[in-house]
Amino acid sequence: MGNYAFPKNNIGILPLFVRFMQNNHTEGLSFLHIQTQGERLQIGFEEGEKSHWLEVGLYDYTEGALCFGGEQYQVRCAGQLTSTEDGLPVLKIEVIFPEIPNIRRLKLYPERDTLHVAMTELPGKSMIDGLVEQFVPQAFRGGGIAGFIRDRMFGADPFKAIGVCVEPVLCAKKVDIAYPPILDVSSLSPSPLLPENHADEPTDYPPHS
Repeated sequence: MGNYAFPKNNIGILPLFVRFMQNNHTEGLSFLHIQTQGERLQIGFEEGEKSHWLEVGLYDYTEGALCFGGEQYQVRCAGQLTSTEDGLPVLKIEVIFPEIPNIRRLKLYPERDTLHVAMTELPGKSMIDGLVEQFVPQAFRGGGIAGFIRDRMFGADPFKAIGVCVEPVLCAKKVDIAYPPILDVSSLSPSPLLPENHADEPTDYPPHS
């Protein structure tokens, strides 16, 4: 439980596939809030100046809605408190966008005053790679001026750059108040204790239709 501040990033709760297809981009996650009310678990996150809250169903999916860029998305949310094979606690959260349909998955690994957040989405990296293959012209794959433009737009490896956005691992610093001042958290890096391929870990969310 608690409040966590992220370094500057361009990662959002809305899956990258949806942002790409609908041109609905994010200002990046800035804060994450986790709290309980009785037996209810709630998660809040801030992107830019916008705050979003969801109730996390621990026994079944809860219904909710999120609004990004003026577009409202119906969601279903469930979570599970479990542990890694090394005995580290992890909170898994699944956010389903049934109308699209897409899924955003988060795995939260606490480590002292740091929270490591591993994110994946479905459809995943293979479909995004296919879109990049279509939208990055073949001419950009060489050197010269075209290669220079490619590097400025996508980096030397556009597939790797997109992959980081599809399956990011972010680190947040725990703070004492819900709306803290800007913190210097730029030095945070993923924990070496995190599984290297967090996308392949099994999940045991409640069944959904």
